[in-house]
Amino acid sequence: MRNEELNGGRAMMISAKKCGALAAVLALAQLAGADERKKVVSDKIPSDQEFLAKALAGGVKEVQLGEKARDKASSDDVKKFAQRMIDDHTRAARELMDVASRKGFRPVPAMTEKHLDVFVRLGKELKDFDAQYAASQVESHEEAVALFEKQAKEGKDADLKAFAEKTLPTLKEHLKLAQDLNRDVGKGPKDKEPPKDKDQEKPQDR
Repeated sequence: MRNEELNGGRAMMISAKKCGALAAVLALAQLAGADERKKVVSDKIPSDQEFLAKALAGGVKEVQLGEKARDKASSDDVKKFAQRMIDDHTRAARELMDVASRKGFRPVPAMTEKHLDVFVRLGKELKDFDAQYAASQVESHEEAVALFEKQAKEGKDADLKAFAEKTLPTLKEHLKLAQDLNRDVGKGPKDKEPPKDKDQEKPQDR
């Protein structure tokens, strides 16, 4: 009797484990399917709420990276740029949150996983912090300009579209500043010297 009870108990435990594992697999499959469906939808028709979430995430990243650069950078130009990012993106985030509040949206400002990876990398002790920060700013503002241009052209919500149109010139200015900074302190392309005039290279006749 004792052996039968033990065997029965083991069978129930194995069955429970199988059920638990099956439930976990099904849950993951459903999540994966939902993610794929969401990806397909977002690739074809990016919604206004997706723009809102991405724009806020980008703004949070710029403010937090700006604070880090302001404290860690060795170049005064990098520190000045970082403070500009803090000021401008804080202002834009507040304005965007006001728009979201009027719409009844409740987005949670937070960095994406990609943004967090950049934040963690720049949080390390880096000898070339200024260069890496400058390079990351070029990439992030290229993405931001593309995001806001698309919203300004294709957005359905009038207020979010107006916000994108209003903010876009500032983002383009940020991108130009980041490119200049990357050229000066980073690994960006340097301005080439103009070719010398061959006539100037010839010795003058006396």
